This record gives sequence, C-alpha cells and structure tokens, in this order.
Amino acid sequence: GAELPEAAGASLAALPRPADPFRWDGFLDTPGAVYHRTVGAAGWLDPPDASFRQLPRGFEQAAVRSVLDSCAGRAALVFFRFPFATVEVRGGRTAVLIRDARYVRDGRRPFGMVEVPLAADGRPDLGAIRCP
Repeated sequence: GAELPEAAGASLAALPRPADPFRWDGFLDTPGAVYHRTVGAAGWLDPPDASFRQLPRGFEQAAVRSVLDSCAGRAALVFFRFPFATVEVRGGRTAVLIRDARYVRDGRRPFGMVEVPLAADGRPDLGAIRCP
C-alpha cells in the first residue's frame, strides 16, 4: 500500500459503494496524486489489504498537459471529481487516458474515463471527440 503524504490542504471523501452498505470507497485528493482504499463501516469489515493505493495524477507529463489544455481535457477536469491521467500505447497508438478514480482506477470503461489519441506530433487528435 501507499504511504500517505501530509494531508494539509488535501480533500477527503468517503463514498458509498453500489449495493454494498458495509464498505465505502475512501479517497484522499492531493495535488500530486489521488489515494484510494476500501473502508469498512466497522473496523472488522475493512478488507485485509486496507492500505491506500496511490494513483499518481500524471498532469506533469507533456502529452497529458496537451490533452488537459484541449476541450476534452477541460471538460474532464470540470466533471471528474478525482481525476488522474496516464499515457498508454495500445495497438501501436498512443493515447492519454483521464480517469475519475470514483469509477475507473484500472483498465478502460465507457463511463468515468476520457481517452484521447495522440497524433504523430504528440498533440491531441480530437477527430472522434465532439467538443462543445
């Protein structure tokens, strides 16, 4: 599990899990990372691996910055409560994935995530993404 940084100025949240009234998702939101763990409604309900998992924000990467400066990135930052980004290669294509840790912490899902392919020059290829 991750060691927690100084929490001064950080945002804390405990959100209920769907269909599980006994376990909640706990989040610590810091400028450099989002931390997540499952929290039991009582101590004995905590899962055995009840340490926080660090999800680095990733916003310092040039490819991520270029996507965050686009309309798709700006929209994600407005709607995602706990955003973090990764740069991934799949099928020979590089893309920036911005995820909301409430819904997607691993992999790809159609909800709670924006995937923006990068053009050969490293800039966002927004061709398939509709922006207002």
